[in-house]
Amino acid sequence: MAKRNKSGRKKGLKITIPGRLLVFESTGFALYGALAGRGLRSEFAVSEPVVSTAPDFVVAVGEVLALLRRKAGKRLPKKAVLVTPSAAAQLLHLPVDPEKPRTHAQMSEMVRWELEEFFVHQNDIWSQGSLLLGRGYISAQQRREAEGGEGATPRPRSAAGVYSGIVAREQLDECLDLLEKLTTSDDDLVTGWNSQAGKEEEGPFTWWGAGIGGEVRARWADAFHRHGLSLAWIYPQLGTAVSHLASETGGWMLVEVRQEQFGLFHGRGGLLTSLALKRCPFGLADPAMVAEAAHGTLLPDTEKVFLSAPTALVAPILAALGLRLDREAATLTGAGNPAGGICPPQVLLSLQGAARHALGLCPPHVLVRIQAQTPPPPLWKNRATYPWLGIGILLVAIIGNEWYLSFRTEKNTRELFREIGREKHQTQLRNEAQKTHNEAQRLQKELKEKEDELKEQERLRNILDNVIRYRQDLVPGILQALGQAVNDEVVLDLVEERDDGQGFYLEGWALKDPAGQLFVSRLNETLAPWRYKVGEIQLVRGKGRLKIDGSVLKIWLVKTAEETAGQTGGRR
Repeated sequence: MAKRNKSGRKKGLKITIPGRLLVFESTGFALYGALAGRGLRSEFAVSEPVVSTAPDFVVAVGEVLALLRRKAGKRLPKKAVLVTPSAAAQLLHLPVDPEKPRTHAQMSEMVRWELEEFFVHQNDIWSQGSLLLGRGYISAQQRREAEGGEGATPRPRSAAGVYSGIVAREQLDECLDLLEKLTTSDDDLVTGWNSQAGKEEEGPFTWWGAGIGGEVRARWADAFHRHGLSLAWIYPQLGTAVSHLASETGGWMLVEVRQEQFGLFHGRGGLLTSLALKRCPFGLADPAMVAEAAHGTLLPDTEKVFLSAPTALVAPILAALGLRLDREAATLTGAGNPAGGICPPQVLLSLQGAARHALGLCPPHVLVRIQAQTPPPPLWKNRATYPWLGIGILLVAIIGNEWYLSFRTEKNTRELFREIGREKHQTQLRNEAQKTHNEAQRLQKELKEKEDELKEQERLRNILDNVIRYRQDLVPGILQALGQAVNDEVVLDLVEERDDGQGFYLEGWALKDPAGQLFVSRLNETLAPWRYKVGEIQLVRGKGRLKIDGSVLKIWLVKTAEETAGQTGGRR
């Protein structure tokens, strides 16, 4: 589970899931509704709201749904959220660390205890005069005169006969009936909460709490249920527009004006830092009074001032705020506001704000909300479900046993096929191993043949390099050395190589012995470059092939010691 910091926000990446829902706002005098949604590729959008003025909750929800179906032209979602002034909200200071929350029952009791007084004051906004004014049966001036004029204390909401001479009896009865639906007489306050604690808070910690009467909540949930809708959450009317300021990093103030009351909200860094609610005498806010109240709560770090108010009051309140706060105030706008239409701008901002929060398009801590329906009790606590639980347990046991037998059979079958496959695989591996062995032997034999062939090629190359090429150079060299050594008194008759290849044999004739000796001496010099020398010489008197007396030469040429060593080490 992702951890939360002291502001109550989850750490880590947040993934937005596309979806659609219906968002409603009850002003107490009318019910507005719109279709909100966001897709994977489409931006957040809220359809143009429709309205019903039926005083009965069930009828009003039905009329809004019929209008939405006609406009949408397709099937509507079954999930809905509701914004209503019947829910009271206030900042509370509780000794509960957001990182160490209490149980749901403990938190609910603590919030209910702190909210009771605020809820009583919030419940007082409903009166005969407020409903007659909101439904358009009287004007603000008529209400002021009927309730005592300027400076007078407004009369109790149940005061009889105050408006009998101004409006028709049917209108009075309609508002009295609506007054009973909007108020609650029980002490069952249903609560919701969200942490607004900053990182530096050490306690008590700031929480945004909200509450609504159990009877009123049940009436709204039943009205939606009768039309096949599931009412998921209820949002307080004042403060829902704060979600439009979730991305503001500096200090800001939101002045939100509604009939009967207005709220002053301060925030910074995505957290709500202060909240003040004020009543409007005789229903409508006075611009000077709003500006004075805003000045009284203004914080030093407030950088921006925003206003959400009825269209007729926007210009005078902005002017009054600019003069009193010495700061420029701007009208709060939402994303994709439909142009025109019957929906007041402050209602549209609330509808968009609640939809953005319910669809997860802003951090959860930005708004506070209340569960619209009590979670059903656990099955083990509901005696009416015991017989069905017994039948269910029996069915589960039968199905479980059947599943177990089927599972065991399937498992044994899988094991059998796995064993067959394993044996087949091993046989295949043995065959492949034998093929690999035979192939290795064949390759080894071919390698031996290639090695023998390479040795033979190497031997022939050595013969070519060390014998043939050597002799190609040696024989002409020997003949050249003989030519250089011979003189005019020497005749060579025979030059041949010895049978063992270790030298040459020469026969010749010299006219005189000194000429033969000179030939032998010069021959040793001319043979030196070829690493040969005269090994043995025979010089005897006799006639050569010219039949002239002289000396017969027999000479054996042998390799020098250097040449013999070179042949032993280099030419094999």
